[in-house]
Amino acid sequence: MTLRNFSYYLDAHFPFERHLGQRLILQCVLTTLVGVGTIVGFTELVNAMATDKPIPESFYTHDIFLFFIWILVVDGIYIGAYFYYQFRHAERNRQQATTLRQQGFVVRSGKQSVVVPFEQIVGFCVEDEYTVLMAQQSKRYVLDQSLDKLEKTLPIEWFFRLNRQYLLHRQIIIGFVRHENGKLRVNLKTDAGLPAQLSVSRTKAVTFKTWFMPAERIDASPGISLHFAENKAL
Repeated sequence: MTLRNFSYYLDAHFPFERHLGQRLILQCVLTTLVGVGTIVGFTELVNAMATDKPIPESFYTHDIFLFFIWILVVDGIYIGAYFYYQFRHAERNRQQATTLRQQGFVVRSGKQSVVVPFEQIVGFCVEDEYTVLMAQQSKRYVLDQSLDKLEKTLPIEWFFRLNRQYLLHRQIIIGFVRHENGKLRVNLKTDAGLPAQLSVSRTKAVTFKTWFMPAERIDASPGISLHFAENKAL
């Protein structure tokens, strides 16, 4: 229990993905110290409560070494299981992404599951704390996924997260206007059922322009200008 909780603590503060070498050292060294220290502490406590004799010398010369080996084996099993789980999770996400690109986005409509092709998707938005898929012909579907999660799974060449509320398909974006303080005003098709313009923050402005006009050189000079790009067929 102690080793497991300590490993969970390391997972939260020193994840393998960010600090692989440091985490491996901490995992092996600290869990060994914590594990052996806990065993020694409980052994000394139980021995003091049960008898007035000292713990046999073999405990510190032989048994501790066996506990040390056992804890390293447990660490090895935990690390192997962790990376195996991460591999399975990544493979499952890859398969879902492949299916998503091939089939479209699966939503619930009543008791049925409906596949909405990407070319029919206007985008996604947040309304009253609910995530909504907006499709052509004014169709709307409530989802159980956040925009943050959707942003990671949708094809990045087709969808862009404009701000906290909107994640839109390229096909409804017709251009943008440079705004004050480095912000952008993105112009949308009038038949999309959305505001005529949506704001993009200064921190996302360059990323948006690179995504929207990947083949063009982005002019970072100040001023306001209007850019249009042909909508690419999906």
